[in-house]
Amino acid sequence: MNTTILVYPRIVFEDNYPCSWIPYSLLALVGNMPQDINVVIFDQNRKDEDEFTLLIEKYKESLLCVGFSIMTGGGQIKNALQLATILKAIKPDVKIVFGGPHVNVLPQETLNNNLI
Repeated sequence: MNTTILVYPRIVFEDNYPCSWIPYSLLALVGNMPQDINVVIFDQNRKDEDEFTLLIEKYKESLLCVGFSIMTGGGQIKNALQLATILKAIKPDVKIVFGGPHVNVLPQETLNNNLI
């Protein structure tokens, strides 16, 4: 079965920020994915880069694409690009898709990055 990994990169704000970071954007996508695709969510707010590496290794053979949800600010773009670099080192031919508020506002800036 083909696998798609949906990634919610870490957001870095103040430690006492009252918002809980739940990857709603990714959860919304999962419900619309075809039944014959294994969908895995990686929430970097709860897991680290080593766990991401292990996840990519685990699904390397069946991996179709990896989607990142990013917004402008909070370090999320930087964290997404770091994870995309790890991903490309393990599986160079994988398709990477960026989506979310940042991409909606600055699509050309997003497309100009070689990792995407």
